[in-house]
Amino acid sequence: MIKLLGVIAEGGVPIVIKTFVELKREELLPSLIEALKALSMVIGTGEIRRLDFRQDKLLVVESRKKYTVVALVKPYPVTPIP
Repeated sequence: MIKLLGVIAEGGVPIVIKTFVELKREELLPSLIEALKALSMVIGTGEIRRLDFRQDKLLVVESRKKYTVVALVKPYPVTPIP
């Protein structure tokens, strides 16, 4: 389930931020995402950087045009196929 989807320009300027859950302070999201982007550069993995927040995952991708695309998702449980 996608909880948040956003596109942010260089320097943290929000282009589009769409939330699919209720947030108390939506205006803080660009600053939070910039901080998480900096943190994910240090501890993230691969081309798509991923940070775990308990059951949620933050995915961060940088485009060639210097836009940052972020998604906060809650993965569905995987059931093994018998």
